[in-house]
Amino acid sequence: MMLRVLPRKLFHWSVLDEISLVTTATKCYPCVTSIECSYKHLSTKSSCLPKLLYLSNRNCSQHAATRLEGEKHTGMEIKSASEILSSLDAETEKKLKVFKMEYEVLLHMGAFVPETMTDDTWLRVLEQNSSSARRRLYRFLRRNEKLEEKKKAKQRAREEERLATESQTKDREESPPLEPKNTFFFHIRQTSMNRTYYTRLAHSMLFGIPLVFDLDFEQHMRTQDCQNLVSQFMMAYGFNKVVQEPFHFVLTGANPQGHIMRMLNKGSVERPLDSFLFTVTEQSYLDLYPRNNVVYLTPNAPNVLKSFNPNDVYIIGGLVDKTSKKPFTMAKAKEQNIRMAKFPLDEHLIWSQGTKSLTIDQVVRILLELKESNSWKRALQYVPKRKIARDYLQ
Repeated sequence: MMLRVLPRKLFHWSVLDEISLVTTATKCYPCVTSIECSYKHLSTKSSCLPKLLYLSNRNCSQHAATRLEGEKHTGMEIKSASEILSSLDAETEKKLKVFKMEYEVLLHMGAFVPETMTDDTWLRVLEQNSSSARRRLYRFLRRNEKLEEKKKAKQRAREEERLATESQTKDREESPPLEPKNTFFFHIRQTSMNRTYYTRLAHSMLFGIPLVFDLDFEQHMRTQDCQNLVSQFMMAYGFNKVVQEPFHFVLTGANPQGHIMRMLNKGSVERPLDSFLFTVTEQSYLDLYPRNNVVYLTPNAPNVLKSFNPNDVYIIGGLVDKTSKKPFTMAKAKEQNIRMAKFPLDEHLIWSQGTKSLTIDQVVRILLELKESNSWKRALQYVPKRKIARDYLQ
C-alpha cells in the first residue's frame, strides 16, 4: 500500500481533518482500486452501525422470575466483534477502510495511537462521530496499552522472583534439614477459600438482601467512563464476596447492545459473565420490587439515610460522571416518585475537597460495614482520606 502524507515536521493533530490521502489498495482491498477521501467530509453516525444484539424472545419474563429465585440466567446472546465487522454494509465498510488508513498515517508519523487494533476497538472507532473523538479514543487506548505493558512487566518480574525462590527452596530441601518441618498450623488453599466465597454468594442469591445497580445511564457516559464503571463494579464484587453475609447483586436496565454488557461479558474481566454469581436483567427495579421498599441512593438527595434497613432495597446509580455533573440519579428518583437518601457525610466528616460523589466500590464497602455494625463511624472509614480535612483525621 502506498500513502502520500505530509512531512513529519508539518504534521500536527489540528490539521488532521485537512489531510487528503490517495491510496492504491488493490493488494489489501481487492474490491477497491483507489480511494480518495477527505476527512472533513466524513461523518459517522451510530445509526449506520449494525445492531449488535439480539435478544431475546418470549421467555424474558420467565428469565426474570428465575433470576429472582436465585437461578442465574442472563438470556443474552452477544455477537462477537469479528461477526459484526463481517456483516457491515457497503457504506460503513468504506468508512472503516478510511479510518484504517487514518490510523496507519498516525502510526507512521509517530502519533500517540495504540500499536495494535482489535476488532472490538475498530467497532468503538466506528461509533465516534468526529475526528477529535477518534483522537481521544486513540489516546485512551494507547494509555491502556502502556498500563498493560507495565502490568505484564511486573508479572514477569514476580514470576522470575517465584522461580528463584523455588530454586532456593529446592536447594534447601536437598541439603540436610536443620530443623523439623512439622507444624500444627493447617494450610488452607486458595481453592478452598474460593469455594467458601462462592457458597456464600449462592446463598445470598437465594436468601440474601438485594443490592441493585441501575445501568440505565449509559447514554450519559463516554466509553472510558463505561470501562471505569465496570472496573468499579468488579472491585465491589470482590469486596462483597469475602464478607460473612454478602449482598445479592442485581444489575437492572442492562442494555445488551451497550458497552457495559460487552465489557462485562469479555472486554474488561478475565472470565465470562456466566461464571459470576450476580443477576443481570433488562427489566427495571420497579418491575422486580415493590415501590414502597425502593430507596435510591444519590448524593443530591434532600433526606439523609439514618440507618440500614434490611427490608429496603437500595439502588446505586451506575454512573461515572467525570464530564457531566448533572444530578441524573436524583432526577430519575423524582420522576419515578420513589424514596431517595444520601449518606450523612456532613454529620460525621469534615469535608475538605472534591465532590461528595463516591465510587461504586466505596458505596458498597460502606453499605457492607453499615449492614454488619450499624455504625456510621465505622462505615465511613472507606471514604477517601484525601477528601477529608486533616484536622478531622488527626
